[in-house]
Amino acid sequence: IGSVFGEPSGWGSLWRRWDPHVHLPGTLLNDQFGSTSVPDALEALAGRDPGIEAIGVTDYVTTASYRRAQAALDDGVAPTIALAFPNVELRLDNATSKERGVNVHLMCPPEEVDLLDDLLGRLEFSFRDRSYRADRNGLIRLGRDFNDDQTLGDDDALRVGALQFKVTFENLRQVLGNDSWARRSVLVGVAAGTNDGSSG
Repeated sequence: IGSVFGEPSGWGSLWRRWDPHVHLPGTLLNDQFGSTSVPDALEALAGRDPGIEAIGVTDYVTTASYRRAQAALDDGVAPTIALAFPNVELRLDNATSKERGVNVHLMCPPEEVDLLDDLLGRLEFSFRDRSYRADRNGLIRLGRDFNDDQTLGDDDALRVGALQFKVTFENLRQVLGNDSWARRSVLVGVAAGTNDGSSG
């Protein structure tokens, strides 16, 4: 990480501000950004004091928000943000006491985002005795089947599918455990709160 921020070797500890859970305009669910653009949102983050130097760009069952943010950063937006990495938010099928799926996050190095997409495509959800994968095509198919509407547009079907998709703990454990890349490179975070976390 030191090389990302340009520190010479041999330095001691430095405190840096990270925000590993950032939703941006275009986030798949609950997008409340209105007309704010991704570059505008990144510039607002970069303007915080103390400065935020690393962000985990979060979206539901997809890396699309991360990819949009990284493209903007590559174009020179918010240059004080030195690192962005993908953070994919999932729901487990175990319900909390408030009947919400436990919230799980999968994070990986930015240069390995394609491998994270491959891993998502191996997660499965069953609905009406059919299996759906956590990739774009699988989520769109789930959204149309859930709404009983095969004419539902891709974007709307994707949102419906992402809202319904819940992975079993066993499926997630198996996919992560059987993948040497995931064991080495994927950080799993679990919410701790009572609404959608392990405390619930």
